[in-house]
Amino acid sequence: MKNITLVNDLKNIYAENLVSVVSYGEKQDILVIFNTLEASDLKKALPVMKIRIKAKNPLPIVMSEEEWLGSADIYPIEYTEIKNNYKILYGKDVVSEIKIVKSDLRLRCEYEIKNVLVRIRQLYLGNSDNPKFMVKTLEETSLKLIRILKSALSLFDIPAPEDYSEVIRAIAQKHNFDGEIFVEILSAKESKRTFSDQKVETLVQRAINSTDALYNFINNLENLY
Repeated sequence: MKNITLVNDLKNIYAENLVSVVSYGEKQDILVIFNTLEASDLKKALPVMKIRIKAKNPLPIVMSEEEWLGSADIYPIEYTEIKNNYKILYGKDVVSEIKIVKSDLRLRCEYEIKNVLVRIRQLYLGNSDNPKFMVKTLEETSLKLIRILKSALSLFDIPAPEDYSEVIRAIAQKHNFDGEIFVEILSAKESKRTFSDQKVETLVQRAINSTDALYNFINNLENLY
């Protein structure tokens, strides 16, 4: 219902300048595509966006159609996520025509995994004596990696499962790594299960080693794409 209201509001505000409204992802985020998009156009929707903010709904991503069609090489992970799960709420299907170049996607996955690896090493360096902090770090790391790996499955033309354990197992069929570490962390988060300090130490080291293995795996695919 909230999306129907949003679409009607946008149609009333922008008329023929509105090309498409897309719902995507598990959280039904919104992408709005325009024929042309100037700063002054953004101001027109302020009352509608204030209502969304008050209702604690995320603000839409907005782009011109030209910008949208020309940005797949910059945002290959994000575009893959949208293509994996989207619904056209209004107008033209601007998603199906998007082509993700696998070399672009591989490079972005490599970049994002490396960032995760550098970050967890840095945090462990200064917080190895703080198990609670490291558990939080492990949870955040696991969620980030699952998101990246869902898109990475497109490198092998494998549809991305919704369940995180299935994502890990699908990647594990392509590369033998300790992916169950991330399943264990996220499962514990869901069930609110706690770990001993010694267990946290083991989990952190496994997570670092496993993320490093993932990075090397994606990096070594370079010659394939």
